[in-house]
Amino acid sequence: MNTYDLVTTSEAQLYLKLDTLPAGLDMLITNLSARIEAYTGRWFVARPVVDVLDSGGGDLLFLSRYPVQGTPVVTDLTTGLPVTGFLTYAGRGYLYLGGGWEAGRQRYKVEYTAGMCPDTPSVPADIRQACLEWVAARYNRIDPAITREQLGDYSYSADESDGMPANVRAALSLYVIPRGC
Repeated sequence: MNTYDLVTTSEAQLYLKLDTLPAGLDMLITNLSARIEAYTGRWFVARPVVDVLDSGGGDLLFLSRYPVQGTPVVTDLTTGLPVTGFLTYAGRGYLYLGGGWEAGRQRYKVEYTAGMCPDTPSVPADIRQACLEWVAARYNRIDPAITREQLGDYSYSADESDGMPANVRAALSLYVIPRGC
């Protein structure tokens, strides 16, 4: 299991009602967890980040990831000295320094932890469920190129062009960070 997976292999094994753990299930979980994070633009399981940021001399430094867990460690790369006295706006992903940050390209190194939850069990239940449903859809599909098949009364069709089932997309829609604007 990858540290940042949204569900565990045991949870997926139980959800799929499998007696033994099949080869490749852990890789499928890791892949789909990463795709869910890419689709939503969020990290659900917190992890370390190191940003090297430019400053135009304003009061704010914008981090690449948020929400921020704990207090970031900031180093002024020009002087090599730590920067203190700033406020962290964890949910917005920026640091405020009264009087402003000194201007400069790649001036500040910021080390911090970012993500919604401290670990996999803390990930919201609807996200975990969506991941399990996508794992089940991928695991049970024999040929991903098949979009529609019918045999007697049984029929199957896939309406997703990118491989994400519609029910999974609907569950994740509440967590998507708007891009651009």
